Amino acid sequence: MSDLFTRIFNLNALKDVTVSLDDIGDGSKSCLNISARLADERQCCPHCNNPNTTFKQKKIRQFLLPPINSTKVVLSITVKKCRCKSCNKLWWPTMAFSEGKQRFTHAFELYAIGLLRYATVKDVADHLDVNWNVIKSIHKRYLEKTYEHIDLAEVEYLSVDEIAIRKGHTYMTIFSDALTGRIVHAVRGKKKADISPFLRSLKKKAPRLKAIAMDMCKSYIAAVKEILPGIDIVYDRFHVMKLINKAVDEIRKSTYGSTKRQGNPPPKKTRFLFLKGNNLLTDKEEKKLEAALEQYEPLMIAYLMKERLRLFWNLQDKEEARRFLVDWCFEVLALDAILVERSNDEVDVEANCLKPLLKVAKTLLEHIDGLLSYIDHSIDNGRAEGINNKIKTLKRQAYGYRDDEYFKLRLYHLHIQKHQLAG
Repeated sequence: MSDLFTRIFNLNALKDVTVSLDDIGDGSKSCLNISARLADERQCCPHCNNPNTTFKQKKIRQFLLPPINSTKVVLSITVKKCRCKSCNKLWWPTMAFSEGKQRFTHAFELYAIGLLRYATVKDVADHLDVNWNVIKSIHKRYLEKTYEHIDLAEVEYLSVDEIAIRKGHTYMTIFSDALTGRIVHAVRGKKKADISPFLRSLKKKAPRLKAIAMDMCKSYIAAVKEILPGIDIVYDRFHVMKLINKAVDEIRKSTYGSTKRQGNPPPKKTRFLFLKGNNLLTDKEEKKLEAALEQYEPLMIAYLMKERLRLFWNLQDKEEARRFLVDWCFEVLALDAILVERSNDEVDVEANCLKPLLKVAKTLLEHIDGLLSYIDHSIDNGRAEGINNKIKTLKRQAYGYRDDEYFKLRLYHLHIQKHQLAG
């Protein structure tokens, strides 16, 4: 049996192996104790490599081995402290099956890493009857070795977005592969200085990089234009549509507020009808929306212009897309001028103007090059937004992360995590 355990747990460096099964506590649990000595107790001096050594003192070191069924397995090794006769250096002998001062073997470490593919850190710690920090340190060390160098040689498109990691406007910038959704870099902060080192490294690490998808964050734009002038910037279509949806909602609020003060209450439960795509409306929703649009002209104009802008993302020719975008912006300006001219007083002007839509038109004209880049590359932050939801779930599972480095490593590992992100 001793020979069997020696082979199972790869303990060939031991001798005088004995095995005993002992009860723990009230006897409901048992522990398998394996006692042994080092086969080669005399080791060369690590300082001068002198093989002539003597023993100073001895002690018993205990190591955790993978459990057998539900039985805990503990390895007890009698080790002797060595002294070099040449340089008087003192040291404890190294273990081939463990590293440094760790109190578990390589076999236990591999077993825990295998379980972490299907369970949380807390679940694995409870199953192995060890402290949470033990499993966390094992996982962190494994992730550091795995993601020490992330290969970016084949990456053609990147997405960049920020997530809130703590209250008080504490952000982390996430770079991910726009095609696969894999997170390739994470850095605390979202300022230009925070992301510049990674962008500089992309010149050598990502020779095939063509474009980076992002929202209209000024710091991201400035950093990419300065450090990677040859890389196209593609503004995320979902953020653009979010801008115009917000403008339509503001116009709805001002229009409804004005008619309510005049004793004409607006229809209820129509907000999300204006934000929803026309092709997604049911027959009942479509009739309700048409009734509201016929009653409020500014709102009808804003909604129709929003739906018209959605056609931009289907265009294939870049020059045609440029003309479409410029015409759309100037048409908003002309329609706003007509509404203001037809208004009689200041209150009426405020209720019938398209100021929020004008702001969107101005923003689109300022960022027209990045919008037109979508025609060439057709990428967006859709996968990045989905990853953000997984990251939020990961944070909720752990009730937050105090170790930022471990949190970043967990993000790099997120694309192959097997256990369900729930709760």
